[in-house]
Amino acid sequence: MAKNDFKAFATGENANVLTQAEYEELAALPAGFSSGIARSEQLNKVWRQASTIAAVVSSFMADKSGDDVLDEGDISALKATLVKALLANSRTQLDDVYLQKARSLADLPNKLTARQNLELDKVGNFASVQQGGGIDQDINKVYIGWKKNGKLGVTVDSTDVGEFFTTSNPPTAAQSKALSLEGGSIGNRGLVSAGDIKANASNIITRGGAYYIQNSDGVNIAVISASSGGTIQLQPLAGRAVVNVQAELHEYNQRTYNPNNPPPYPVTSVNAKSGAVTITKSDVGLGNVANYTAIQQGGGFGQGANKVYLGWGSDGRLRFTVDNSDQGTIYSTNNPPPYPVTSVNGVAGAVSLRDGFSTDNVGMWWDSVLSSLRVQVGTFTLAANAAASVNIAFPKAFPNNCIIAIPVPDLSLGISPAATEQIGVSARTNATVTFTKGVGDSSARGGKYLAIGY
Repeated sequence: MAKNDFKAFATGENANVLTQAEYEELAALPAGFSSGIARSEQLNKVWRQASTIAAVVSSFMADKSGDDVLDEGDISALKATLVKALLANSRTQLDDVYLQKARSLADLPNKLTARQNLELDKVGNFASVQQGGGIDQDINKVYIGWKKNGKLGVTVDSTDVGEFFTTSNPPTAAQSKALSLEGGSIGNRGLVSAGDIKANASNIITRGGAYYIQNSDGVNIAVISASSGGTIQLQPLAGRAVVNVQAELHEYNQRTYNPNNPPPYPVTSVNAKSGAVTITKSDVGLGNVANYTAIQQGGGFGQGANKVYLGWGSDGRLRFTVDNSDQGTIYSTNNPPPYPVTSVNGVAGAVSLRDGFSTDNVGMWWDSVLSSLRVQVGTFTLAANAAASVNIAFPKAFPNNCIIAIPVPDLSLGISPAATEQIGVSARTNATVTFTKGVGDSSARGGKYLAIGY
């Protein structure tokens, strides 16, 4: 709840003030008190009237604005709070009285009456099609309506453009410029009686279209179509027909076999072999392919498409090459690496693996070779102010995570290690740790820490 510093004065039940009648008869009311003595009940009346109004206004300001109203002599702040309270109160009281710009007339209480008052009651409440304004369109006025002949017509300005063709009003054969025929007739649906279409030594061409074949009942049973790549398809429609070829089917002078048109059997010639022959891998170009499961080259995690060669080297060892780059020898139990190891991490001679260690006598880190464990020691110093924090960078970042960091007070650093409240860890990453002391501790603290991670 917002705070209000302005309080009404002398409003108690037995307040020492003039009555209203006495106050209105007070001689000092028009010009104010002059020199002399003013009685306490007179001054109390004046102060109560002024302070009561101030308290009412300030209470309104606090309640409606939600801000504190403080007696700090800040006139600009009080004015801003008053304006904020007036606007908030106006919105609450006037939202149902005035239309709001942001609602775009959605807050009209009676939209039908409003349309009638604006003479818009004949405008339908539906999405319309914009007249003109599209690509290559002018601003001519377009009329679409139901004509007296029972068809949908269109007029542009004063010019009758004609009728729309629809499923209920399709174009006639003449309107669609249908092909002429011999022995049949043209109706509203095209060719409706028996007859032949003749090209008279010319070509019949369809571009991007298809020829549908119907049975005697007028049902589409097959379609002939051509793709942009030059493929011609004769396709039976589902459940309608089976395409039968009574003669041999050829593709570019090559006989095409199918279950109903099988190749001659038994085979009499394969790869220059005649008679009853047995096919081998060499007959089909697979003579160098062995009958075993192969390892896929590439395609695994982090692997590219480089070509890998694996083979027996002239030195009697297994070697591999990537593209044109020799990668050397692959070690195995029969071809182990040189032993003892003569160089590891810059150390020459017969060496053994050992743990890593570094220190400057203040901070240090230690890595275990046989595990991923890392132990680190460093120092920290906390300022004297309460709840002070300090962020420490480890001598060496943990590769994965810091499991624990323990602050240990150390008097040898010259800073008193005792603390009235606990020093704890408020944040840590694999590279840093943040130590924070208690809110009641206003002394400088310091010490060392132990951090363990991997």
